[in-house]
Amino acid sequence: MDSRHEKQALKNALFVRKLIAWAGLPALLTAIGVVLVAVFTVGIAAMFLSQSSTDSSDVATNGEYDPQLVRIAATAMNADPSDDFIKNLEAVIQNESGGNAAVIQQVQDINSGGNEAAGLLQYTAGTFAYYALEGHTNRLNALDQLLAFFNNSDWESSIGWTTIMGTKKMEWLHSGPQGSPRFKSVPGKIDLNGIDQSELTGQYKLNTTGNTYPKGQCTWFAKARSGWSGNGWGNGCQWGMSAAAAGFTVNHTPAAGTIVVFAAGQMVGTWRADPQYGHVAYVEAYNRSAGTIKISQGGTGFSSSTGPNYQTLSNVSSFVYIHKK
Repeated sequence: MDSRHEKQALKNALFVRKLIAWAGLPALLTAIGVVLVAVFTVGIAAMFLSQSSTDSSDVATNGEYDPQLVRIAATAMNADPSDDFIKNLEAVIQNESGGNAAVIQQVQDINSGGNEAAGLLQYTAGTFAYYALEGHTNRLNALDQLLAFFNNSDWESSIGWTTIMGTKKMEWLHSGPQGSPRFKSVPGKIDLNGIDQSELTGQYKLNTTGNTYPKGQCTWFAKARSGWSGNGWGNGCQWGMSAAAAGFTVNHTPAAGTIVVFAAGQMVGTWRADPQYGHVAYVEAYNRSAGTIKISQGGTGFSSSTGPNYQTLSNVSSFVYIHKK
């Protein structure tokens, strides 16, 4: 609790003490009254502070999903939302789940006791099943929920500004979708190239076919995760030169879906790459505003040598990136 709320709590407590003293109640009740008011004040302050953080519009950095999925899902569903609509939908996602695709409803309401809402947009099981597409029926999958959202014939009118408990918020206008399902299966192409698939339950994949690197090495994981890097590129620190010789674009420009190369002995966040072999990893996401990359990696030094082991790094321009052709 910040200083403003601490001061208000003290004022409230003193006021109650004076009031109880004036009424002639026992000292014990005075102490209880002070504690209750302080707890009540802290609770109210926490509620408003929590509400403030939830209302953040910086969904790209606060959410645990890739905001690019909104546009990808819309395109796959033959929907063409405006940039403003997408921004509003991202705000709804933040208000509903904080961008956590696996979150289960915590608030007690009519859905409690077995019908709790879940996922990015907090669908109940029945509602999600009604709009879910064939092959995309995982309620805790960010992509599947967004596909279901755009499968609602009334998706354009389903969200907007509303007032909840005296607070104006961007939310569901009818506590959920109201239209009819538009399709049974996804009508368009789902292009997940270059986005953070580690946040998509059931979407993370390793392609081990034709991988000649020793299993459990960082090079094995980087090839398996990317699916497009070459065999015979040598140790991790040699991958940049090998990739360039094979015609790949290699530079210091970070991007999701690239392979990041660490020189021998180079710092990888809080630890140092092997002083002889270096290290390679796969870039799951690039946060331009924060100046960070999220990588997945394997190697004998991790708890899981075959990955994925996730890490977020800054100082991103100091690393070498191999871009897919």
